[in-house]
This record gives sequence, C-alpha cells and structure tokens, in this order.
Amino acid sequence: MPSSEVAPLRIYCVCGQKMKVSEDMFGRPGKCVACRLKIRIPTPDEIPPNTDVIYLKDHPELLRKVRKGAGPEKAKQKEEAEVAPLPDIDPKGKVRKALGPLDVLDPLRQIHSLVAKLEKRITGSKLVQDTGSVEVAARKDPKIAELLGIRTRIRAAEQDLEEELRQRLMETAIELAATNEKLAELNLAVRVAELPYSEYRTQVDRLRRRRDNHERRQSNLRGWLTVEDVHRAGGAVDVAFEHIPTGTFRITFANEIDDNETLLDVHVESLRGALADRAQSERKLSEAKKLKAPPSGNGRTIAEVVADAKAQHERTQARVQHARERLEQLADDYSNDMQAIDAQLDHSRGRLQVGQLKREEFAEAEEELRRAKTDLTKARALVVRALNANSAEEVPRARGTFVARLAHGKPGLRAPMDAWVAWAGAALVLAALFLPIAGGHTALQLAGMDSGPGSTAFWYALFPIGIAVFAVAAAFIPSISARGLAYCAVWLLACLLTTTFLHESAYNESPVSAALRVGGPLLLRPGMLVYALGLLAVAAAGVITLAATRDGRVIIPLTAIATVAGVGAVVTDLGGVRTAQPELSVETRIVTDAQPPEHEVTVSVKNSGGRELLLAANSTMRNAYALNVEKRIGKNSGIDVSAPVSVRVGNSQLPIGSYPISRLPVLPGQAAALVYRLPEGEYRATLKGASGAAQEAAFTLEPVAGTDAATAPNTTAQPTEPARPVEPQQPTSALMDALAPEVTLRGILTSENRAAQFSITVRLADGATSERAYAIGDEVYTNWTISEFNPAEQTITLSNGKDIMILRRGEPQRLGASPSL
Repeated sequence: MPSSEVAPLRIYCVCGQKMKVSEDMFGRPGKCVACRLKIRIPTPDEIPPNTDVIYLKDHPELLRKVRKGAGPEKAKQKEEAEVAPLPDIDPKGKVRKALGPLDVLDPLRQIHSLVAKLEKRITGSKLVQDTGSVEVAARKDPKIAELLGIRTRIRAAEQDLEEELRQRLMETAIELAATNEKLAELNLAVRVAELPYSEYRTQVDRLRRRRDNHERRQSNLRGWLTVEDVHRAGGAVDVAFEHIPTGTFRITFANEIDDNETLLDVHVESLRGALADRAQSERKLSEAKKLKAPPSGNGRTIAEVVADAKAQHERTQARVQHARERLEQLADDYSNDMQAIDAQLDHSRGRLQVGQLKREEFAEAEEELRRAKTDLTKARALVVRALNANSAEEVPRARGTFVARLAHGKPGLRAPMDAWVAWAGAALVLAALFLPIAGGHTALQLAGMDSGPGSTAFWYALFPIGIAVFAVAAAFIPSISARGLAYCAVWLLACLLTTTFLHESAYNESPVSAALRVGGPLLLRPGMLVYALGLLAVAAAGVITLAATRDGRVIIPLTAIATVAGVGAVVTDLGGVRTAQPELSVETRIVTDAQPPEHEVTVSVKNSGGRELLLAANSTMRNAYALNVEKRIGKNSGIDVSAPVSVRVGNSQLPIGSYPISRLPVLPGQAAALVYRLPEGEYRATLKGASGAAQEAAFTLEPVAGTDAATAPNTTAQPTEPARPVEPQQPTSALMDALAPEVTLRGILTSENRAAQFSITVRLADGATSERAYAIGDEVYTNWTISEFNPAEQTITLSNGKDIMILRRGEPQRLGASPSL
C-alpha cells in the first residue's frame, strides 16, 4: 500500500495513552510517550484495511522485548533510532501531558541509588580518568572489573523491575477499561429507568472509587517507568552493593481511597495538600538555586541538591495535576448524575400520566430526586471553586449536610471491616465486666464492695466502659488514617493504664486489691482473659486500617514499641527505681543510768528505694516486710522478744500506746528505728518481704559488768528493796475518750473459698490515719482485735479482753469509749 494512501493511524498503548503516528514512522522502532514502553510501529502492509486505530493489548507482536546485558553504546544507538509518536488530543482539545510519578517506589529508589553510587565510584577512579576508558581500566584493575560486574547485576534488576511495572500497568489498564465500561452501562440503565436512582448511586459510587484508584495506580506506574535518575526516583538512599534488589518485586500503592470515603472529600483535600506541597517545594528549589556552597554533612554537591529540589517540585506538580484531573472527572460525573435524575423524573411523569404511579408516590420520588439534584449542584459548584484555586488557602472546605448525604445517600453508611473488628473488641471488653476476676467476683461486684471515701474500686467498672466507648467512637471517624491513629491511641492508653492500675494494686491495702493478689496468675482469670482479647481486637482494627496507608508502615511498629516499652517500665517499676529497698541494721549500747544497767538495742530499717515501705505482719502487699526480733533458745529456734520501748520514723517519735506497731509506713529516704531493752543472750533480727526476699542480722548481748550475772558476788548483805515503778497518773474518762483513736469499717470482701477481709480505717487523735485489710483475729489497735463477723448484719466485733465494740459499715467509733452493743 503506497504511503500516500495510508490513512491517519492512532495507537493505544497498554497504559491507555493515545498516540498519533505520522507517515515517516511506519516500520520503525518506537516507544510510548507516557510509559516508555518499547514498541514496533507496523508497516503499511501490516495494517488491516480500513483500520485507523490499533490497541497494543490486542497486538502483542508489536511489543519489543528488552534484551538484557546490552552494552551502553548499543543501548544508546538503539534509543536514538527510536521514534516517539505524538500524544493525541483528547475530546476537550487538550494535549494530555504525561505525568511524573506521584509517589516514591522504594525498589526503584534503591536501584537508582545503587546506579548513582556505582557510577560515582567508577568515574572517580584515577585509573579510569587516566585511561579514559572503563574497559581498559577494568583489564588493569580487578576492583574496576568487580564494579562492572555489579553494574551488570544492577541493570538486570532494573530491567526485571521495569518488566514488572509494565505488567502491572497492563493489568491496571485492563481493569480500568472494564470499570469504565461498567460505569457506562450503569449510566445507561439509570437513564432508561431500568435501575432506581438510589441503587444506581450505591453501585456507581463504588465503581468510581475503584476507577480513581486505578487512575492513580496508572499515573504512578507511568511515572515510575519514565524515571531515569536517582533524583526523580525520590533521592539517594544509602544501599550496600550486597543488597541489590532481586526476585519478585513488591509494588505497593499508597493513598488509595477507602470504601467509606467520598470522592469529593478525598480529591478536594488532595488538591489542598498538593498545592501546599508545591508551594513548599518551590521555596526549597529557590533556596537551592541560591546556594553558594554545598551543604555540610551529607556529601552532596550543589548540583545534586538542586536536582533533588527540581525532582521534588516535579512530583508535587504531578500531584496537583492529578488532583485537578480527578476533580474535572468528578464534575463530569455530577453532571451525568443530574442528567440521569432528569431522565428519571421524565420517566416518572410518564408513568403518572398513564396511571402506573400514584400521585403520592410520584411526589415522594420527585422530592427525593430533586433534593439529590440540589446536592449534586452544590457539590459541582464546590468542585469548580476548587479547580479555580491556585493555592492551598483558596481551596474550599467540603462542608454542609449535602456532603453527608453524598457520602451515604439512601442505603446508609456501610461500616468498613476495621469498624466491625473494633466493635467486637468493645463488646468483649464490656463482657469482661460480667466474668469472675477475683475470688469468684466480677469487676462490677468488686466496684460495689469497697465504696468508702478515697476508694478506687469503681475504676474496675468505669475503665472498661470508657475503653469500649472510645473504641466504638473511633470506628466512626471518616478518615482512614485518623481512624487508624485513634485505634492505636485507644490500644496504647488502655494497655498502659490497665497495666498501671493492676500493678499498683499490688501495693494497695484495700480488700479488692488484696483479692486480686490471691488466686493464681491474673491474666488466666476469665474476666482478664476476655478483657485482653477485647484489647487485641482493637489493636487488630488499627493494623487493618493503617496497613492500607503509607504511614502505617511507621505507625504500627512505633505503637508496638511504645506499648512494649511502656508496659515493661510499669511492671519493672521503672527498672527498679520505684521499688521499696529496705536496709536492715542493728546497734547496741549499754544503758548505765538504769538500775541495774541493761542493753538497749536499736533495730533500724532504712528505705533506700523510691516507693513507700510498709513494716507489717501477715500482709500480701509487694512493699510489705515483716520485722521479727527473737531470742535464740536453740540452734534453729527462738522466741519473739517483748514489744519495743520506743519507735521513731524519720524525725518523728511515735508513742507506743498510740500507734499499731504491726503496721509502720516508711517513706523513701526515711528510716524506722525500733528500740528494745533486752537481757543478755543471742538474738536475731529478720526482715522478710511478701515476695520471699529476706535480710537477717544476728547479734549477741554479753552480760553487763557490775551486774549479778557478770560478777556473781558472794555476799550476805541484805538485798536492797527494788524501787517501785512510778504509776502514771491516769487521765479522766472524758480525756481518754477524746484521745482514743477512731475506727471505721469501710468495706467487707467475702467469698466461698477464702476468709472474709475487712477494710478498716484507724484515725489517731493527732490526725494521722492508717488503712489496711484485716481478717478475724488480727489486731486493729493495741489489744483490740477482730473477734467475730456477722454476715447477716454485715458487722464485726472488736474486743480487748474486757470490752467489746460492734462496728457497722460507714459508722466511725472511738476505741475505749462506752461499748456499743
């Protein structure tokens, strides 16, 4: 066929680019102007008669294979021989300019970083500079030859990646074409009234999101195929030659539209962000061009800095252009929808006229369709305003009730997968409130058992409820990134606060905390197990959400690291900083002014840690230590000595008769000193913690010189009458009542398998208070012990051997006052 008779030919690349072929290009090798796909333009004889359009996806024989291992000179010659058909003009009269990549592809960036690093090393070689030829230098220097071998491997990886990108581009183009065909079919169906408008909106919104995702993928794939240097690939990164990407490349696409996002919101916000990024890149490019000296510390030249800034500006410009194209398409979509509404209204009027539709039904349908058309008119006006914006500040906000109606329309909002997972986690957290957690009691029961002032038991119920509420609320956040961040925040705060609350219960004296310390591992109890599963479900919702975003690759591991670090810091008490660290010591001296002289022993317990230390007997608190001073009566046995004559904590002297020695708090940095008057003999002071850690100090008191035991004098002198102790003057009964401590029964914890526990507050006359859990038989105050518990009346009986007193919950009484029966 003579060339003069050849009709104009247009070729559609597999990437969707339409190109016009001139007569002088027939039979020559070429490449796509958008994706750089190597093609062969057919000769006039190969073109079927009456054919003016060729789709390359239907003619694989026109695709040229890329030969691996071709030398740079041959590759350059072939590239110069290639022709590039001109991009065709779209129906609006605009030439579609090929966009650069919108995002950075990590494998492509690594490969071009390796290429730039390798070429810099080769061209910087003195031998290459002297010989003027890389091949000659390679024959003389094995290191240069090794670098050439690395170059061959990098080029092979680059060609493999390019082939993978072309394959993905072809798949995307096919899927995009199929989606556009479905959209056209839907538009036709709604115009001829084969499909109700409400159902049309549901289907068309889903397909338009899919179409726009394919369009973004196609723009990225085309842009990545045009990348030829490290600057357009995203900038150089440090990659070792040993880590050349090989095998199957993972092509990931970021910033895709989620199912519950509206195109109006996404594209308007995308344009706003792109314009802001473009303005920033323009400032950086202007600053880079003004540089007089290269930046220090990174080894880059001024030319490289400027090239990176230009490439960044090109990417932002591509994002601006892509966002505007999507908004133009959205404006066309809204126009088509309004035309479809008009067609539906005409069809309804026709049915009304022939009697197929009642007047009431027509009025309802007309009102719904006109409101939808009004919403579309407002949305299209918003799109037009956004397209006219030249800066981020000029882009309007998508606000108003019409935006919400466009989002979910008639069928209602469809919850995404992560929302269902989060709601399931919230349900599990709430279900844990009704399962046993301590002593057969649920969290709700524990919250009501200790209701006195200052109690924190109510948090056992309020805290899980708060977590469930926040998890449910997070699922309604429309932005996928913000929703994922909210899930992670709920998970992180729940883990840290739950761990802190449960860990601190080991140092609390309330009956509820005491119950938590009994019964085996806490995490294996039904309530805690279901609660933990609920928190894991919330975390899974966060992973599902953020895995679809580019930022998820950073946020997910950071959240995991923060959780592990925070929980570890809590359970280890900040690496042991916030633990009670007792130091036991014993000092002895002889009291010579006593008659007869005797030994005074001071047993000191110093708290060198960062948490309060409690000297208490029979306590399960983690910071509680039992102090025993006993006299040895055998090799491995002994008897407890009498009570100390004085007790001092820090600089405060505590009267023996006004403070229970069985419970003695010692603040960080303070020391408790208990003074004993003891006869001669062998003694041992032991300090044993609830965790089993123990300290021991043994000491021997020798007979005091001058006493009968030391001198044993043989005399017949009459023994002197011992001095009678001076009886202290007893205060009046009213004064005794005023000085007597006040006790209050705060709560009672009972269960089938363990003894009842009673939370009792003791308030002294000087205002000091103590609060702890007691059992039947324990001493509450000097000589006052719990002798009886009445479950029916919920009362306990205190006795000192002579008097008794009945305590009722919440009613304070003074010890030593008239007995209350």
